[in-house]
Amino acid sequence: MSDKKKQINISLPDVIRILKADRKTMRLYILAGTVFGIIVAFSIPRIYKTTVVLAPEESGSGFAGSLSSIASLVGMNMKGNTDDAIYPEIYPDVMESMDFIVDLFSVKVTKGDNSYSSDYATYLRTETKIAWWDYPLTLVKQVVANLKKEDAQVGGKKKTDAFHLTRAEYELAQGIKGNLDCSVDKKTNVITITVTDQDPYISACMADTVQSRLQAYITNYRTKKSRNDVKYLEQITKEAKEQYARAQEAYARYADEHMESVMESYKQQEESLRSEMQLRENIYTTVSQQLQMAKAKVQERTPAFTTIQAANVPVRHSNKPKVLVLAIWVLLAIMLRCGILAWKNKDQILAHYLSEE
Repeated sequence: MSDKKKQINISLPDVIRILKADRKTMRLYILAGTVFGIIVAFSIPRIYKTTVVLAPEESGSGFAGSLSSIASLVGMNMKGNTDDAIYPEIYPDVMESMDFIVDLFSVKVTKGDNSYSSDYATYLRTETKIAWWDYPLTLVKQVVANLKKEDAQVGGKKKTDAFHLTRAEYELAQGIKGNLDCSVDKKTNVITITVTDQDPYISACMADTVQSRLQAYITNYRTKKSRNDVKYLEQITKEAKEQYARAQEAYARYADEHMESVMESYKQQEESLRSEMQLRENIYTTVSQQLQMAKAKVQERTPAFTTIQAANVPVRHSNKPKVLVLAIWVLLAIMLRCGILAWKNKDQILAHYLSEE
């Protein structure tokens, strides 16, 4: 039996001949690609990226902490050695949460030249530049928002409710989320925060703000129970101090009034008041000690973050080089023209025949 296979031969001389004959048109395509590439390269707004690198304290200690470090080397993550529900691996999820993003709306920002100052939401809505090809979509969104009578104003004095956002607020939150990036090294737990903005000074300021808010969020979470204990013990200590003061006053007044009394009933009453005063004193001393221990616990639970790289104003923009953008569009123009030529001259370029094996 014979197996017939379809083979394709490409005639290289025909390809070269077709390309030579199409030199003028190819030059026009290259010229068009060059012009369009230049337009695109200069139409993309400049962006600046600021990076902050942090190293949080390790939750694990001793043998359990050593096991966690060994497990991280092989991609495993042992969370059984800590009672924290928020650990470095989910810090990016914390930053992407709507509550965290919406909380950034009211951050006050100022351009480096002091030409503009407002809250972050208003700045993004009014000062952010877009490429010319994004204008039609933006115009359509504005028309739709006006037809639906939606609130297009975000920021200012209006308090944003993260539970119930308008469409404009949601889109702004999504835009901020796209400007933030947080990554965690699974082996070292080093946190890298990157903020992108069109103004270098605001980029650095927001990077510093995001870093501070993330640290505050983690600190508030880890010390919440201890701070509640301190608040409760402060109230108990205050009450115990007042009760001790009243017992002390009652004993002193009774002792002064019956200083020369020799009756046994008076002595028993005096002893009872003295015992009550000592009891209140012991209670006050005990809760005072517990209060000091609770305050120390707050300090113990407060996480320490080592700043490996602090926020600084970027000097250079982070856009792709204009030469690279130009080269891409020229290459696309050449590929487009070659594809058109291949389709028009497919019968000359491709020779099909059947061969038997």
